[in-house]
Amino acid sequence: AAWNKEMAIAGQSMGDATNQISRIFNINKGNSIVSNSAFKKVGTSTDDSNFWMSTDALAENPMLSMGLGMMGYSKDDIKGNYITGGVSFDEKKMNAHSEFILKGKLKADLDMPFKSSVKTDFSPYMPKDNLIAAFTFGLNLKGLNQLLIEKGFQGMAAQNMGLNKLGMTMDDLAKAIDGDMMLAIQSKGSDGKPAGIFSLSINEKAFAPILNLLKEEGAISEKENGVYSINDPGAGAEFHSNLKGEGIPNAPMMVIKNNKLFISADPVLLEGAKNGGIASNQRIDASLYKEISSGFLGGKGFVKEIEKVSGDMDMEIDVETFVFSLKKGKGSLEVTSNKDGNFLKTMVKQVETASKKMQYEPPSVSAGDDPSQEIEDFMKDVKVEMKEK
Repeated sequence: AAWNKEMAIAGQSMGDATNQISRIFNINKGNSIVSNSAFKKVGTSTDDSNFWMSTDALAENPMLSMGLGMMGYSKDDIKGNYITGGVSFDEKKMNAHSEFILKGKLKADLDMPFKSSVKTDFSPYMPKDNLIAAFTFGLNLKGLNQLLIEKGFQGMAAQNMGLNKLGMTMDDLAKAIDGDMMLAIQSKGSDGKPAGIFSLSINEKAFAPILNLLKEEGAISEKENGVYSINDPGAGAEFHSNLKGEGIPNAPMMVIKNNKLFISADPVLLEGAKNGGIASNQRIDASLYKEISSGFLGGKGFVKEIEKVSGDMDMEIDVETFVFSLKKGKGSLEVTSNKDGNFLKTMVKQVETASKKMQYEPPSVSAGDDPSQEIEDFMKDVKVEMKEK
């Protein structure tokens, strides 16, 4: 660490640290980061905290350059890309944002696997009551397939995904699955148990080979037209059984209707999947859906509903909601608290309170007592507590 009248520097160097620090202290304005146009945005920001990252150093890494070269990227493609962002703390709220300033081939390639927004309207199927969280994702499989072709990985991807077994290619998969997805989770569904629904936009005709294989493998059984029981819920069953309550209320079912695939165990949500949506007064608010579907990935969570199914988990931090969105070129996050006051001050106080609760007081021993048993009991308590944590 070193400092002068204007700034302080702390860091670690694999080489000559003194020389590195000297270079920073003696840098001239022409070579300074402040002359970078991307960095100037940080300098004019009104956020409480900012960050700035450059890919220039990555281009000079020999091992990384070799790997990127095999994928068709030159040093010039890697240089000149930046990530900037900031965080601000306000009354009962924290806002964070980031911007990805990319160029040329790298920007084009990273844009290909994602949609600009989720195009499918899943809102008629998403419940608003007892909502733990709601998420949407827009994957562009056609763009991903094209990227794999250009990078020479299409055949490998098809093999790893088991498409060869289906007699399908990545082209076929891109035609079968549109790529829009949603997930909504409830602390309590229509029968009083934790519930949720997942949906994926598909092309039913092109999806038929995948559906037929699932039938042949015994993974699903058709109960009625477009409705299937899932014979091995796997990790899903284990997840639900660990929630507060008695586990999955019903066997999970799959519904294929209107070029959408749905999976749920809740009777009302399954009926909604079969009939074009749940009752209008039970649906997620239009403004909330627009908020989480305006980018290629978005979601909102409600912490109080999480606590209802978290069992003995003690939520020390008084966070009320979180909402995030990722769009091409930018991202945002907002977290709210149910405590009055500046968000940062509230969180600092909460962390301090939580830290104090984790501290142990030594056992009290009266004069003349043999402390060995009390110390032994105390150590047992500490071991049990540490094991639980």
